[in-house]
Amino acid sequence: MQSLLGDPHASLFLPDGGCTQVALPELKGYTVVQAKHDAASGSAFGRHGSVLMVLANKGGHYDRFVYRFTAQGARSLEVIRDVALSDLNFCVLDTGVCACITEADELEISTASAKKIVRDPSLTGEMRLVKDGTNVRFFRDKTIYSMRMK
Repeated sequence: MQSLLGDPHASLFLPDGGCTQVALPELKGYTVVQAKHDAASGSAFGRHGSVLMVLANKGGHYDRFVYRFTAQGARSLEVIRDVALSDLNFCVLDTGVCACITEADELEISTASAKKIVRDPSLTGEMRLVKDGTNVRFFRDKTIYSMRMK
């Protein structure tokens, strides 16, 4: 993340080894706390696109910005307002599905056109999500687990 002449931008490192700059005017006036970008395997933004999440503060409130980029570079934005301060914990599978443990310890499974929320007491922010192709894996202590939807 950087400010170019006062305007927020992200440098997105691409799977093919390249890099691109993306203007993020929605973040003007915010202080970026954390940002993470992940792409499905494949071409520039991934065959199925990529996701950039930004946790930012403005006036003592934290908002989570979720930018989705298509393989062609088009983008959409979802802003989740007034969230608890927590680490960004998500991964983008090779199918383009994004799995995210939210600030409320819920599993959010989303695509460019749909979202599903899974609530379960066993879901916690301590689960570090990682991808293995089209599978979501997570670490708890020194053990790795796998999860899937029925």
